[in-house]
Amino acid sequence: MDPGKVVRLISLPEGSPVLIASNLKETAAETRAWLVEYGMDHLKYELYYPGMTVDLRRFQAVVVAGMPHFAPTQLGEVSIIDIGEKLIDPLTVVEIHGQLGLATSLPKKILESKARISGSAFSQLCKHLRTILNAVDEAVVAVDSNNRVIVFNSRAERLFNIDSSKVVWTDAAITLPELRLGNTLRAGTSSFHECVSIGGKRMYSDKILLTSGQTVLGAVAIIRKIYKVENTGFNNVVKSQNSSTARYRFCNIVGRDLAFRSVVKRAVKFARSAPPDMAILITGESGTGKELLASSIHNLSDRKLGPFIPVNLATLPESLASSELFGYEDGAFTGSKKGGQAGLFEQAQHGTLFLDEIEAATIEIQTKLLRVLEERKIRRLGGLRQVDLDVRIIAASNEDLLTLVHEGKFRHDLYFRLNVLRLHIPPLRERKEDIPLLVEHFLKEFGRDVCVDHAVLSVFREYDWPGNVRELRNVLQYASVVSDGKYITLYDLPPWFGRFEVDKARIETGKATRIEPLETLLQEFNLREVLELLRKLSRCKRGVGRREILKNMNDVNTSEYRIRRLLKFLEDFGYVRIGKTRQGTTITSVGIKALTYLEHIPILEDAQHPAWYGTSDVGPQKGTY
Repeated sequence: MDPGKVVRLISLPEGSPVLIASNLKETAAETRAWLVEYGMDHLKYELYYPGMTVDLRRFQAVVVAGMPHFAPTQLGEVSIIDIGEKLIDPLTVVEIHGQLGLATSLPKKILESKARISGSAFSQLCKHLRTILNAVDEAVVAVDSNNRVIVFNSRAERLFNIDSSKVVWTDAAITLPELRLGNTLRAGTSSFHECVSIGGKRMYSDKILLTSGQTVLGAVAIIRKIYKVENTGFNNVVKSQNSSTARYRFCNIVGRDLAFRSVVKRAVKFARSAPPDMAILITGESGTGKELLASSIHNLSDRKLGPFIPVNLATLPESLASSELFGYEDGAFTGSKKGGQAGLFEQAQHGTLFLDEIEAATIEIQTKLLRVLEERKIRRLGGLRQVDLDVRIIAASNEDLLTLVHEGKFRHDLYFRLNVLRLHIPPLRERKEDIPLLVEHFLKEFGRDVCVDHAVLSVFREYDWPGNVRELRNVLQYASVVSDGKYITLYDLPPWFGRFEVDKARIETGKATRIEPLETLLQEFNLREVLELLRKLSRCKRGVGRREILKNMNDVNTSEYRIRRLLKFLEDFGYVRIGKTRQGTTITSVGIKALTYLEHIPILEDAQHPAWYGTSDVGPQKGTY
């Protein structure tokens, strides 16, 4: 018995006319009785044996049982289904389920018992298999080894808005080209979580190769919706307006670098196999795409229908961190909302909480996080009741947490609790072979029909990209807007681009000059933050401490941690000088020049600076790192 051929029969539409051919009328009748007995009673069978004449145009298929030479000649477009010897056992049924990706407990029990069961039981099982095909929430499409459609369930009919009778036995490359199942057959390998567009709808599909030993029998596509989850409308600590919806999937990830692809493959395994009580730690420099990876993990896991809540701990003021994360009861503190408020952990119930810049958490918050990870419970501020949590924690850091542990700035027990399932995203400078791919993708995303000049690509390959993929995206976004022709040239690069300043009079010589890397600064911090801090320093003749700077920056929503990081950036670029002990920070002459330059850059609304505002690794722009 050939399981693949049984699948083809089972998947034929109800009432389809099928011709059964054999050497004798009695043998053909026996085959019909056998098919009906084993559950394939949804078809209209007619018998054929030598000496008969028949109009083959009326039939969907011709069935033979190991004797194809007795089928009518001149079949035309009618296919022969040779089911082989009329013998069926538990392994055949298990293989049928497995090939369709519809494993159930029933085949497992059959396999464990290793016993044959009666024809009536198999009849029920085959009917059960047909029911599964039409009851599953996914569209199921299968093709044979010649890329002809053999399975097209009711969900697929609704998705493609076409009746199965018009699709079955047709060439999938013609009737269903968007599925590209022919590529799966030619590649000889399965693929998972691919994004496809069907009727203007964004979907994703798993394409499974069907084999028997070394023989390719066909392929199955299982197509699923990209689910949307309603926005909870939580405050601006959450990183985006649609914060409860994970925006990215693995199909958004672009890159061929071997080390990078290895990280992605490991992330896929974590998404599918990791228990929900095991945290995942993602490390990497700013702009490498940590939230993109976290979002993709969420969308591939069994939590994909739950909320995805990202929060940047560096933007949480110390005084509000506990209430934002864990919530509070009515009257817990002055100014609390009537009735209390659920924290981010509760809002992420049955989903994923993404804690970005985990290194910014205070020791007090770290202690509470450790308790949550161990007990899987939280208690709101001012409350007595403990709430059971069903939340996956994904943490991210752009610093070396182990170094912070040795410096006493990060709890060692929390570090070891987080550092079980770890993913490190390499910086762009270590995977420069991906730059052309990323350039091509971003230009398509921007909808700009332009190409990049070879000189620009050479500059991109030489540059170290301290802002990583986010910096590349922003440079291209600027250049694609200002470019007048069909090519982006050195003239079109932004004036603050990190390493090269275009000298228009010297382009023919191929020379360029270095300038201060203002682009890196603006990739990491809000322009308003940088301006406000430099202005404060420029007005002071003496050194100023971090707390005093924070106290006087009333117009900017920031934290002491971000001020410390910003000052470190400015010191590295030579814009400020940080004194020892209580000497404070002063602005340098180079910093004065930078301030003068930045004063002439218009401050747009926050939504127009998606990559700069309040976060180091997330913005509302499409992310394809």
